[in-house]
Amino acid sequence: MPYLVLARKYRPRSFADVVEQGHVTQTLRNALSSGRVAHAMLFAGPRGTGKTTIARILARALNCEAGPGPDPCNRCRSCLDLLAGRGADVYEIDGASNNNVDQIRELRENLKYLPAHSRYKIYIIDEVHMLSASAFNALLKTLEEPPAHVLFFFATTEAHKIPATILSRCQRFDLRRIPVAALVEHLGSVCRSEGVRVDPQGLEAIAREAEGSVRDALSLLDQVLSGGEPEVGAEQVLETLGLVDRRRLHELLSACLAGETASFLSAIEDLYGRGHDLKKLYAELLALLRDLWVLRGSREGDRLVDRLPAERRELEALAARFPEETVESALEAFFREEASVRLSASPRLAVEMAFFRWRRSRGVLSIERLMEHLEALRASLAGDGEPVRDGGASGPAPATPPASSPTARPAAPPARGIEAWQEVIARLAEEFPSMAAALRRARLVAAGPERVEIDPGESDFLRQSLVREKPLAALRRVCAEVFGGAPEIVIAGGASPAPAPSRPRRDRRAAVQETMNHPLIAEAIQLFNGRLIDVAVNPEEDA
Repeated sequence: MPYLVLARKYRPRSFADVVEQGHVTQTLRNALSSGRVAHAMLFAGPRGTGKTTIARILARALNCEAGPGPDPCNRCRSCLDLLAGRGADVYEIDGASNNNVDQIRELRENLKYLPAHSRYKIYIIDEVHMLSASAFNALLKTLEEPPAHVLFFFATTEAHKIPATILSRCQRFDLRRIPVAALVEHLGSVCRSEGVRVDPQGLEAIAREAEGSVRDALSLLDQVLSGGEPEVGAEQVLETLGLVDRRRLHELLSACLAGETASFLSAIEDLYGRGHDLKKLYAELLALLRDLWVLRGSREGDRLVDRLPAERRELEALAARFPEETVESALEAFFREEASVRLSASPRLAVEMAFFRWRRSRGVLSIERLMEHLEALRASLAGDGEPVRDGGASGPAPATPPASSPTARPAAPPARGIEAWQEVIARLAEEFPSMAAALRRARLVAAGPERVEIDPGESDFLRQSLVREKPLAALRRVCAEVFGGAPEIVIAGGASPAPAPSRPRRDRRAAVQETMNHPLIAEAIQLFNGRLIDVAVNPEEDA
């Protein structure tokens, strides 16, 4: 008899043998016990998680001579025929190769005949999403009201490709990826049954390479055991399957986060020389960065990171060495380059360039983080400057400070005034977003129910906005709503702005230059890494 591969030899024969799909198997056992089995079921999920296997067990349980019951007996004629693959009343159809409408019509014609010697005639259609649109349409009416002796079980890895009209006629069961720990335990059980011993780290490498698929894991284990040795070490597993040692990956990640160019390039050179797939290596490095980021920033890292305890402890120790900002920016930088590496004809160069881009941007703060630092700095300086009242304060308003000299620095407002000022900007952004964006870059000198003083700095746009009638009126109204009273708007070092008289048409070159210097335009160019191609200006528009 030819050799039977492990994936077939250890295929589950009862619901209890299915790995980590209890939410599906328990529901089906209850349905069998109560006699509430639907005439059409869809099993969806990743490859190798038990979709077709569960459909076969369900078919045996329904046609079992001792049933129907929650589990097949696997001893009667019907069960033995199905286990041997010669059951006359259970039809397994490959949806990828039997996907046209004529084959579905032939299937419909055969439905009217009763089963040969079983209770039900059952059709298991694998990869059902591969059926053509006309084939699905031909199946609709039969699927909704099949003969009493006919059941349909569908399996698919891409349930989103199945028409809604088909989904609405089926009970759907979604299977999950198998966690690494559960796969390691299952592989260990298979090894004990085979009388061999594989190093636990080798089993972990196999489980991680299988990516949640039991079938893939057993196929990889079969490849490792093909040498016939009773004991297999972790190094032999890595060599046989061409996998990268986890310790090397952790060293590579540490060198990356530390910005150690020599160590990183040396590790890449070694892995490239050993023939490892650098695209796959980059994907594993990204996965490690993601897990490191989750462990560094989330309190539920143990639940969100699918790693064995030993490797999780190593990642936690590595996470403690680097600030959260470093890990987050590294993940963002490397993920941004993922498509370049995946599609590159020279993956080694692409990986090295991704590292150099990340290393160059290590000292750059994000806009959000920079704004947080500025707000913290303003709050810390509030105690050294002039006290500023917010809208809820009582008592006399502060006196108007004298005009400052060019070198003088106006006092910073307290944190409460800044919070109220942020509310003013947020409200103003609904009517005048450009002016609100400019105010975010300006400095608030004083704020209260009688006086709001703003230092626009070098922003000509803001100075011009503060002398235009509509923006100035809106700013006064919003400040009155937030601070109370009727505050006067004052530009630092000057008097209250008055609406400027309308100006004649402006020069187009000046208008283009003003648009290019607009803070919103500059922020958009920086945010999207773009460039300004052309500016359309209405020369009759007021400045």
